Amino acid sequence: GLGPIQVRYADGERERL
Repeated sequence: GLGPIQVRYADGERERL
């Protein structure tokens, strides 16, 4: 997603909330 916060998923990918 798009946003100022980045989170890491179990697979190691990073997504922005």
